Amino acid sequence: MKPFFGAASSLFVLLLLDSTTAQQSAPTQPTRINFQDTSRDNNQRPNLFNNNIDPFSRRPFGVGDNANAIFEEPTYFIVASRIIRPSQIYRVAVSILSSPITLSVRASILRNGVDIGSATQECKPGIPETLLIKIPSTTVPGQYRLRVEGNTDRALGGTAFLNETILGFSQRSMTIFIQTEKPVYHQSQIVRFRTIPINTELRAFDDAVDVYMIDPRGFVVRRWLSRQSNFGAVSLDYALSDQPTFGEWTIRVTAQGQTEEEHFHVEEYYQTRFEVNVTMPAFYFDSDDFIHGTVMANYTSGAPVRGNLTLKATFKPLRLNTLNLDRPGSIRESVVERNLTFKEVRGGWFTPHTHEGSEVLKDFRGFYTFKYPMAELQRMVPKLDGVELRITAIVGDRYREDYVEGFSTARIYNSSLKLNFLGGSPQVIKPAMPFTCFLAVSFHDGSILPAERFRYDRLEIRPVVQFRSSASRTLEAREAKALPEQPGIWEFTIDLRSELAQSTGSNVGTGDKRVKDLVNEISALKLTANYKDGYGERASAELLALTHYSIGDKHIKVLTSTRSPRVGEYLILHVRTNFYAETFNYIVVSKGIVLLTGSHGSSPSVTTLSIPLSAEMAPVATVVIYHVAKYGEVVADSLTFPVNGISRNNFTLTLNPMKDKTGDTVEVVVLGDPGAYVGISAIDKGFFNMQAGNELSYAEVITKMTSFDESLNGTLRHYWTSREGDAETVVNYPASTFGIDANRTFEYASLVVFTDANVIRRPDSCNITLGLLACMSGSCYRSDRRCDGQYDCEDRSDEAGCPSNQRQELAQYRLKRINRLLRMYENSWLWKDINIGPHGHSIFSVQIPEIPTHWVVSAFSVSPKNGFGLVRSAREFAGYRPFYMNVEMPTHCRQGEQVGIRITLFNYATIEADVVVTLMDSPDYKFVHVEEFGEVKSYEARTSRGEKQHLTWIPAQGSQVVYIPIVPTKLGDIEVTIQAKSLIRKDQVVRRITVEADGVPQFRHTSVMLDLSNRAWFLQYVYVNVTETPIIPYEKDRYYVFGSNRARVSVVGDVVGPAFPNMPVNATSLLSLPMDCAEQNMFSFAANLYTVKYMRLTTQRKREIDRQAFYHLNIAYQRQLSFQHRDGAFSYFRADWDYSSKSVWLTAFCARILAEANFNEWENYLYIDPGVIAKAVDWMIQFQSPEGAFYEVAPRFADRKMNSSTSWGFNDPIRHRNISLTAHVVIALTTIRDLPGELGPRVAVSRSRAISWLDRNLNLLDRAGDPYEVAIVAYAMMLAKSTSAEAAFGLLRRHAREDGGYIYWGREPVPLPAQRLENQRPFLLPRLPNPFDATNVETTAYALLTYVGRQELFVEPIVKWLNTHRLTDGGWASTQDTIIATQALIEYTVRHRIREVTSLTLHVEATSNPQLQRTMYITENNLATPQFMDIPNAWGTVKIQARGAGYAIAQLSLQYNVDVNRFVTPPAVKAFSVLPRLSFSGRNNSHITYDICSSWTNQRESNQSGMAVLDVAIPTGYYMQQQVLDEYILSRRVRNLRRAKFLDHKVVFYFDALDGDQTCVKFTFERWHPVANMTRYLPVRVYDYYAPERFNETVVETYELYVMDICQVCGSYQCTYCPTYNHAPKGLMTSPFVMIATLISLLLTAANQR
Repeated sequence: MKPFFGAASSLFVLLLLDSTTAQQSAPTQPTRINFQDTSRDNNQRPNLFNNNIDPFSRRPFGVGDNANAIFEEPTYFIVASRIIRPSQIYRVAVSILSSPITLSVRASILRNGVDIGSATQECKPGIPETLLIKIPSTTVPGQYRLRVEGNTDRALGGTAFLNETILGFSQRSMTIFIQTEKPVYHQSQIVRFRTIPINTELRAFDDAVDVYMIDPRGFVVRRWLSRQSNFGAVSLDYALSDQPTFGEWTIRVTAQGQTEEEHFHVEEYYQTRFEVNVTMPAFYFDSDDFIHGTVMANYTSGAPVRGNLTLKATFKPLRLNTLNLDRPGSIRESVVERNLTFKEVRGGWFTPHTHEGSEVLKDFRGFYTFKYPMAELQRMVPKLDGVELRITAIVGDRYREDYVEGFSTARIYNSSLKLNFLGGSPQVIKPAMPFTCFLAVSFHDGSILPAERFRYDRLEIRPVVQFRSSASRTLEAREAKALPEQPGIWEFTIDLRSELAQSTGSNVGTGDKRVKDLVNEISALKLTANYKDGYGERASAELLALTHYSIGDKHIKVLTSTRSPRVGEYLILHVRTNFYAETFNYIVVSKGIVLLTGSHGSSPSVTTLSIPLSAEMAPVATVVIYHVAKYGEVVADSLTFPVNGISRNNFTLTLNPMKDKTGDTVEVVVLGDPGAYVGISAIDKGFFNMQAGNELSYAEVITKMTSFDESLNGTLRHYWTSREGDAETVVNYPASTFGIDANRTFEYASLVVFTDANVIRRPDSCNITLGLLACMSGSCYRSDRRCDGQYDCEDRSDEAGCPSNQRQELAQYRLKRINRLLRMYENSWLWKDINIGPHGHSIFSVQIPEIPTHWVVSAFSVSPKNGFGLVRSAREFAGYRPFYMNVEMPTHCRQGEQVGIRITLFNYATIEADVVVTLMDSPDYKFVHVEEFGEVKSYEARTSRGEKQHLTWIPAQGSQVVYIPIVPTKLGDIEVTIQAKSLIRKDQVVRRITVEADGVPQFRHTSVMLDLSNRAWFLQYVYVNVTETPIIPYEKDRYYVFGSNRARVSVVGDVVGPAFPNMPVNATSLLSLPMDCAEQNMFSFAANLYTVKYMRLTTQRKREIDRQAFYHLNIAYQRQLSFQHRDGAFSYFRADWDYSSKSVWLTAFCARILAEANFNEWENYLYIDPGVIAKAVDWMIQFQSPEGAFYEVAPRFADRKMNSSTSWGFNDPIRHRNISLTAHVVIALTTIRDLPGELGPRVAVSRSRAISWLDRNLNLLDRAGDPYEVAIVAYAMMLAKSTSAEAAFGLLRRHAREDGGYIYWGREPVPLPAQRLENQRPFLLPRLPNPFDATNVETTAYALLTYVGRQELFVEPIVKWLNTHRLTDGGWASTQDTIIATQALIEYTVRHRIREVTSLTLHVEATSNPQLQRTMYITENNLATPQFMDIPNAWGTVKIQARGAGYAIAQLSLQYNVDVNRFVTPPAVKAFSVLPRLSFSGRNNSHITYDICSSWTNQRESNQSGMAVLDVAIPTGYYMQQQVLDEYILSRRVRNLRRAKFLDHKVVFYFDALDGDQTCVKFTFERWHPVANMTRYLPVRVYDYYAPERFNETVVETYELYVMDICQVCGSYQCTYCPTYNHAPKGLMTSPFVMIATLISLLLTAANQR
């Protein structure tokens, strides 16, 4: 036998090849062929095609398998790819070397033993053939084998040869790019992204793709299935909630079974009152003269901050990746902090003084340029090299008494140079052939040298030839050739044969045997390179090239003279041999796919041939040249070369800002192929320099398109990094094989070979089974020492080509080197998807953002004709408007308050500007005048209507702040229009402000169910319960605030209530309750979900409503996941804070609602990851007692109804039977279906035990059960189809209460709706709080669900009772009762179908205004659409008449405000105490400190409340930063305080519970918007969230703010003592000469008058 495989080893990593089976049967008798029989070889070699080896390195991959046949003369040579891909044309190159007859060769591919494709070809000796096999697009992973057999006379003859081998399968058949709009997002933003699948021909993938959005914990939160592309591109967006799961998110794209992922970051960010931006380079050299940068501080308006500045320098060691072999020397371990000093010039009376050495710059004016000598920094630390320097700027605002920090980080390296050979060391040389290598020089950080350093540089290389006899010969040093097209790259070629011939005095052309023997004795070539640049800096590098192993020292070499191969052109190849060969074969491979095969005649010296370059070869292809010599040995070589395929699509992108002279817009012109898709994006240059990977750069595209699964010979590649942060650039040069022998040459090209020839493999003694790998020199090392940072091979091949995370680490450093600013998250622009028109161009205009920004614009294109194209270098565009303004004002204010509108004017022109600012006329507000010398009163300032103009001056490149005071004259939403004109342009801004009535709002609600199911006419009088006048005779107090009384009548068909009365539907819009807790967010999700289901079941769905509903459902689902822990449990508040307790009750509720949302019909719009539900259920069922009851792990119950204390008394061995909680969990477990794996049976067992526990406690419920427990247990038993469901229902029926035609369930009797009889007419009065509102509604709703589920009769009285106890148009008291009641009413209306005959006409009249009346119609088309009639200045009564048939709900909502505590609505049960205290400080009460103490006083009911909420109204214009509240929560200074949220005009605190001890919170608000004559009355309210009838509300009086005028808050440009007063230039005001001259003039004038 003559095997051609030795022990499997490689240059970089051990390659365990696929199992091989070689078969050959003896031929049949009539056919005489001189073949020998072969036997099967079962060498098993594991698959290695899905490893993570860098495909651009020169590490090898597997060669084919051994045929194990011995022939007197080689007969066949077959080459094919080792990898198959879906939709691929698989090529098998067949060469019959010698055969007396034609052979029929059949190649087939089998998956798990099943033939999926085959091809047969008649092959004649000496004529190469190619067999083509089409791989189906539906191919999936499995065990694939290639089977090749050669037969004579087809099936009637014998088998000449038969071979099989295992192939690798790669799902990747294309390159998928994913581009995001920006690298970092904050909450509530929209993530815009594109997916661009490109096939191997660089054309668009024309089939559908699936896209998934995955949160940081791996859950799918959104998916887009079967998305059709726009010429290959799919552009999507995804909205983030206000509280997503923060961290690294993933976009996953799947196309034809191939998956690609891209990541982006979501961070929590809240804007401060002003921001500090420190800018400096990301890198310095320790040889630089200075470090330098700028500090900018701007308010949210953009105006500069005036105050003081402190700079601090922090030095800490730079820790890079562990494999940092290029950087010798130690790094210091300590962190050093130093304050930097300033040289400040301060004005004096006569001459300014220079102060040096001060650590505080006291006259900071919004911008400062710092510059510190590197030598000064050197004295601060022992060593600067390898140090990370952070400059922290602390800016203080003296006027507002605030300070903010900002920082920027830079890395300091030594300035030494780095020289390296491309491709690394070792490499392979064929001594008889010229050897070419490339070198690159750069700074140590990988950046390119400046041009002046190349002027007088010199690169010298000294070769040393090593022989097998251990002798060596040093050749003369010589200079390398610099490549003019790429500075920093050198090419060096050496011909050892010529060199040695000259040294021995022989003639190369004569074929001197001495030269030949000398050349054949060469074992290695060592090159030592020394570089010196124009400044005298030096660097050196070494390369070891080992001799290619070949029997008889026969070599073949392929080179190319084509410098820049391009698709559509030809690649010129030159083939040399050192032996006689008539022909040679070649095969071209790209991305592991065989593309081209052929043979060519060979000439004695150099053979030249050309191959056409197709798109499939881009961006990298490999040509393998091989020849089967006379005695059967195979001689081979390969060349890997770059191919430019992107340049075919030469579209252009131009931005023309000159067309719009105002500077508002820019014209964008795109020229390219007609119909081509173009994706454009622009990002702030400051953040483009982060190079975070969201943009498509040329280097990234080239790198990714070559990174297929196989690990081939890579090109000689070098990356240039940018110190300035520009996109890195890449250069590629052809690379010869790194295979040390012919076997590895095929192996590294990812080819499998079938032959009976000798494919030579250099022998070694490394036993693979013992974990030994072969060095390139032939010695061995342990496999676990691969890429460990230590050299175990003499030739260092064990550490060559190892993956490095330096590029990823550098990207992370750039992303986090500066503090977060708002503009970092709003730094994108021009995100456009266009298709070029039929004439080859697309022209459009876009608005230029107001904030001046240096934009970097990039674009790519996908053309049906020329494929993928990319703008090679991004376009830069300085976008700014020469003049614009920014207007800031509160979004809410109260009646009578005077608001100072902050107008910031910006002049970015190069000349100063006069600007006229105009307050436009409106009947909704008046202008507030300030009299001479700044005189003005708070509550009786002079006001006027009409346009008000003010002229101001702005310096060039400067800004000016102007305050214009107004006072609104009406309640509700008003629009304020501000206009500013300069000679350059006009700008106009409209702002909306909501004006609320003064005092504390009070609410009343009346709900009437109009039942016309058995009558045709209905009349109802509803009393408004507000007097016509608020005046109380002979008293200073008043019933209510004038003008605050307003009402609204709403009418809706059916009994469920309004469907989507507004968007979004949540706890705030439906119930006026906050929603920062997990249960409240889940309620919002469920409210949308149930309404969508209701609209679907009643055939009322509308496309636009559905679109909005699913949008908000996705937002709520995403937000809900932020409350889930990694073990699956839900906690009431944010899981990432790890501060809130996990809850079984909450987890059961969330899992149940999410399971109900898992609906196949709308999975394309709302997808719930099954893992979310499964993990929640798996966690929940752990907390079940041996008896079967579920118990709560949270120390406190948010909803006290779940804390059941029902028991048999003191003698009961089980103190807490948790009946209601167990029933709640049973409902959830019964609702949830299709759980994966063994979880389903476990849940079934758990549910069965829980039902048994409820069954055993029915007697207890009968004797001492609470109605709520009875109702929820009855519903749970009915839903679970328990055998005791009938007994539970009987118990439920016995607890029912009937009164006045209503049926309900409650702890105590509930009064009937109050009525007032006037003139023999009953007037329905508004509802007042009852002691157990929320509990009664939820209990009755569970009872209704049970009745409807059992299809009981006479349920209408229950429905009527529920509808008469509504407290808002869309709900009841709280979230739990509202969602259960909504579910129950939906179940009722779906089953009873009375809606199908509903047709009503309603007429509504209000006595307070006889002209105010409206007729409303309810039909099948608008059944769930609410209709409204607003009643301003409401009082008296409302008359409602209805005619027709069906059901409807009419509701009257009333609001009025009071300013006296005795008219505040009292609670039904006194349960809380609240004591607020206010203190004022700062400049004119600019700071207000609240100190509020509250406690639970209803100790007879329970020891503590449920989840308690403290709702504190704040004065208009005052502000508190959310991050300050978060820090206050996380400090844990207040017991049971779990969350605080700042809203527009109030702050809300959440407590787990309040008990009998006082719990106090203390916080401070700061004035941000100037507001005068503020309200005197602010409400403070504390309540139990799940029993809101337990509350206490009090009025806080703020007289100190009420008496402040507009100038005390500096809210007008007319105020003479404010910084914003428009006065003469400062130079005239402060010049001592002017002051002295004025004083002398006055004295002289007085003397003359005497």
